Amino acid sequence: MRMKIALVNSEYPSLSGSDHGGIATYTHTLAFFLAQRGHTVHLFTRSGFSDNDRTSLVHVHRFGFKKNPHYLTRIISRFSSDPLAWERGQSRALSSSLAEVALKDGIDIVEFPEYGGLACRYQPVKKIPYCVTFHTPAELVDLYNGIQPTRLHRQRYRMEKRAVRRAAAFKSPSSALKNWICEQYGLPPSSVTTIRNPFDAAPIRKIRRTTGDPRRFDILFSGRFERRKGAEILLYCIKKILSINTMITFTIAGETDIGNAPNYRQAIERILSPEERMRVWFPGPLSYNKLLPLYSNSSLFLFPSLFENSPYALLEAMAAELPVVATSCGGINEIITHNENGLLFSPDDHETLVSHIRTLFDDRDRASSLGRNALATVQRLYDKENIANSHCSFFQSVITGDR
Repeated sequence: MRMKIALVNSEYPSLSGSDHGGIATYTHTLAFFLAQRGHTVHLFTRSGFSDNDRTSLVHVHRFGFKKNPHYLTRIISRFSSDPLAWERGQSRALSSSLAEVALKDGIDIVEFPEYGGLACRYQPVKKIPYCVTFHTPAELVDLYNGIQPTRLHRQRYRMEKRAVRRAAAFKSPSSALKNWICEQYGLPPSSVTTIRNPFDAAPIRKIRRTTGDPRRFDILFSGRFERRKGAEILLYCIKKILSINTMITFTIAGETDIGNAPNYRQAIERILSPEERMRVWFPGPLSYNKLLPLYSNSSLFLFPSLFENSPYALLEAMAAELPVVATSCGGINEIITHNENGLLFSPDDHETLVSHIRTLFDDRDRASSLGRNALATVQRLYDKENIANSHCSFFQSVITGDR
């Protein structure tokens, strides 16, 4: 059954390669998996490739902002503040764009993310069903970033919840997120299908490791450097880790200046000695093509997140045969098995984190064995054909009303 599928997301990799978040990676990978199997894929996004880019198998459409069509409401809004007006206007514009494509080319199903409430003003066309894929709701992000929710935050949480209520079906890439969603959103567990996110290891496998000083031990962190991603844990532990041996270096790749959030880069730089500072590198956010050599030429991947759903950074590191030291939290437990394809620690057990790194620094053979097992895990759990077939079966069941 050939389907006409509309994927909705605010992020999509740009031609520059600078847009490389988890949602962008998910959307890009799934769109091409589906298109390569003969399905017609329309991607609706706020950022990314230009429309109908010649190198793309996917039809990309941009949506912007649309004013409230009710004149009286617009007049009233001039005298009152609506902090979520931008999100609602984006959703209205998206709804119009979807309607145009549906009437012109036809659409069988629409997939929305929960994040950002993009479905909050969606008006279904010709009763086209829509499903929701859960990534990480704003409420969960704020919880693990230690943000005390204000009235605006709560309004945003409610908008995300309301935006998914009319969905015909739901899916989540991890049981950890599914369990949280069902509890917070009041959804029965049977209504949420667990399907692993699509992942393509081929680009990473093409990168060849360069030969360097065999004594060096290069630790890599990749992601937004915020509390939720374990920045606070690293702040507490980095001096102890560096003190294990002077051949240990750190690369912390990712955005470090995140709005009003604590700047953990500055905090780390203040506590390091001049000698230690020479062994810690903050390259900032990197494009995917620049991240690949870092994965392939590092010695260990440190993943200290407080909660994760289905982290692409972890999968990319495992595909590069990196030994992983990670927290035993959320979806990480569904990918990493302690002492088999990585080493796990509790977020509040900093001594075990340091001990794991010392163990792998001293025993390079064990580190290599964990790395090989990590690659085998990715190849087994994230087989392209199985993942694509699972998504196609899910979409078909929603279209036929079997969900």
